[in-house]
Amino acid sequence: MEDYCGSNLKCTGCSAVFFFEDSSRYHFYTSNNTNHQAFAQINNPRCEVTGLPHYCDSSAMTLLTSPCWCLHCNTATLVERIPDMDHYVKAAAVRRLSNEQRSLGISDSLLDLDDQSFSAHHQWRMKRASPPRCLRCGHSNYILIDEKKRNTGVTHESCWNSQIECSFPPFSSSMTNATLRCYHALSGELNWLHIHERTVISCMTDDPCKVDLLEAAYAIVRYREKEAFDILQPLADENKPAAMTALGTLYVFGIGVEADGEMAIHYLSKALNAGDGLAAMNLSRLYWSGMAGIKADEEKTKSYLGTAREMGIYIR
Repeated sequence: MEDYCGSNLKCTGCSAVFFFEDSSRYHFYTSNNTNHQAFAQINNPRCEVTGLPHYCDSSAMTLLTSPCWCLHCNTATLVERIPDMDHYVKAAAVRRLSNEQRSLGISDSLLDLDDQSFSAHHQWRMKRASPPRCLRCGHSNYILIDEKKRNTGVTHESCWNSQIECSFPPFSSSMTNATLRCYHALSGELNWLHIHERTVISCMTDDPCKVDLLEAAYAIVRYREKEAFDILQPLADENKPAAMTALGTLYVFGIGVEADGEMAIHYLSKALNAGDGLAAMNLSRLYWSGMAGIKADEEKTKSYLGTAREMGIYIR
């Protein structure tokens, strides 16, 4: 069920209101889990049109979500929805019904998937062993919210443990950030963030700093941008390529720091020289858009895009 978007929760003891984010912000699962030299060396699918390897969209499938109260984030948010196997069997039967028959009181997001996506989800589910994760922090400590019941079973700790209830009518969530899309690994952890026209911050790396990169990415998702900057700066000072790419990207958009095109170019160029092809892709996007005080430059855009593709980076 995905009809909760925009609905809100309200504390019965004070005026605090909590609301769920737009599920479209949390986008896809992907089977790619590793950077291996800027994604280019092994196990990367190739675009049928260009023959170039790329690391994201082709192997992705839709992420199903459910509303929850995350005990780690301490707020209303979304969690992965991982149907049990019987659910797939029932959904497969319902999918064979006509659209008119389906509409008779039957509603489930599994029914909205095309046949290829439904099959991929079913195959993935048979292999999935890890528990569902909160999409804002990656933890599995949450309480599912059933909006058919007014009492959510959640209490507001900062208001003498007052009950939090579902509150209607729904309203648009001001927390929705249309410029940020989150992609997750099949295991449920965050793989990368797409920011404004495919500029990417990646957590897909075999580098020892992977845990820190994940923490920084989740901080961005949770709107703790300064925390993300504080995590990435020391790693960039140690010349970690993926961290330099991420930090340069923060400077592009002014995430956790004042936007500064020169600093963005500094860190992205260092990351590129260290072998991170994703930095070339982000430099291409920077010169294409002309952000952070950097003048748009078509020649540099094409040059860096070519470099990125030579290094195996291709983002549709």
